[in-house]
Amino acid sequence: MIVPGLLALGLSLLFSCSDSLPTGSPQDEKGLARFSLSPVAMNGEATRSTGAGTVGEDRVACLHILEYQEGILTDQAFVDQLSDTVFDVRLTRGTANLYFVANVPSGAFDAAPADETAFLSAVRNISSESGVLYIPATGLQCLPMSGMLTGVTLGDTGYPDTQQVVLTRMAARIELNCSLVESARDTLSLQQLRVCNVPNRLSYTSPTGNYPVSPTGAEFLSTAYEAVDNNGGSFTFYLPENLRGVGTNETTDERYKTGVEYATYVELSGVTASGWGFTYRIYPGADAYNDYNLKRNTVYRMNLTVAGISKSDARISLSAP
Repeated sequence: MIVPGLLALGLSLLFSCSDSLPTGSPQDEKGLARFSLSPVAMNGEATRSTGAGTVGEDRVACLHILEYQEGILTDQAFVDQLSDTVFDVRLTRGTANLYFVANVPSGAFDAAPADETAFLSAVRNISSESGVLYIPATGLQCLPMSGMLTGVTLGDTGYPDTQQVVLTRMAARIELNCSLVESARDTLSLQQLRVCNVPNRLSYTSPTGNYPVSPTGAEFLSTAYEAVDNNGGSFTFYLPENLRGVGTNETTDERYKTGVEYATYVELSGVTASGWGFTYRIYPGADAYNDYNLKRNTVYRMNLTVAGISKSDARISLSAP
């Protein structure tokens, strides 16, 4: 299990900041703003820990700020090498909606949407499961995050009040524990697992309704298997959100949570002593029987203990030797 670190708040910051002025605004049209970044706890995370892991879930390594006034992009800035969560930046004066995107590469918004509505539906495309993560020069992997402030007045005089920006991670975390009971090890062998129906895009803002919208299959990655033996193991996956709604299971029996089209699932496969192949498919969601929404900034803990092959379990499929 990967445990997130805790960021310290409230200290001063020295950083490198590059401003982009898409409208050609001179520096004297800019006002000073001060922001405090606050990564919110993941949904489903009972406690927070300062323990180290291979992914800095709370770490903000770099930050893009996009400013829209009356629906038009008026300014943007990139803050690199963040060492603290409180910082100052100059943005174009006026009343604006501000969008914050952390832990994506410096060139991610070289062609930022000029229209705010277009930004709200913008995505970051990825080509592999590992593409969800951002790796800065320090080497500690980070998760992309986003946040927003609406109706912010950017002034031109005096020292600015600190405005808190709540950041949410643009990905979900699945924690899977799988095992094979001792009594079944003479008749069953576990071989491999993978996550299927992983979207190939991250939305910069929280989508509503089904997402990806109206998929055809081209919106999902081809994922690789990981080897697993009869000792099972613990696995952590960071995945883009995949909102597929609810199914048709009218019971609370998890054996009949068999999926809806394009829902994300974990596939665990193996072989019987007689050579038959078997596959378990288990689906993350808000419940164990009918919800198929994999939401951003949410932890899904899944436990699969294989004790045998039950014909009454609709999550299991068999293939002849």
